[in-house]
Amino acid sequence: MSLIDLIPVILAGSAGLAAGGLVPTSGEKLMAYKVKKQMKKFVVYGFCGWTQWLYPVGVGASWMAAALEASVLKALFFMIISYVMYIVTYLDNRYRIIPNEITFAVLLSGLGYGLAAKGLSGLGGAAAGATAGFIICLLAAALTKGKNAVGAGDVKMLAACCCLGGVPGFMDVLLYMAAALGVYCVGGLLLKRLKLNSFFPMGGFIAMGLVLSLYPRQVEMGVTIFNRLLVGG
Repeated sequence: MSLIDLIPVILAGSAGLAAGGLVPTSGEKLMAYKVKKQMKKFVVYGFCGWTQWLYPVGVGASWMAAALEASVLKALFFMIISYVMYIVTYLDNRYRIIPNEITFAVLLSGLGYGLAAKGLSGLGGAAAGATAGFIICLLAAALTKGKNAVGAGDVKMLAACCCLGGVPGFMDVLLYMAAALGVYCVGGLLLKRLKLNSFFPMGGFIAMGLVLSLYPRQVEMGVTIFNRLLVGG
């Protein structure tokens, strides 16, 4: 890849860094709408303070990956979805809520994307992915029933994300989500930031599963570069 080819990637990453800083603002505006609509206040948790760096860095990296897509429309679509997923992460960390407004938007986007990409077969694949994600997360919710349960918002959001993944792409969503969750849990236990019975919101891991699944080629490229740097070759 030449220096000229890197220019749109660098520009997209810079724009993503700036946009990522607005994730909390976007999330708060949505919560203000929900407060007004439902006429109630939502509990604010103190979980998200250390993650403030995540939003600009995450959106910046996602938009850099999107800039490598051959289709401009596809790149823009992935940029929007990535940004929305970081709003999901922020809201679930701060309020322990994944708004239905976002869930349904992602679900409709998945159905529309499947239809646009592969016609009726793509639409069917998106619906099948949503169904598979819903069933799997519903089983997880049943197994964790109680204080540390997987919530209804998690079930719906995973179904929506698997809808966007389609078939067999929904498996990538689940695998990347599981990998991100595994790294977090192992790291938290080793650093003694987590206990075996610790509770933490799942929205961010579901979001990470979807975002990474959007960029399989870019993820593979990143892993290859990392391995070369690691071995010094």
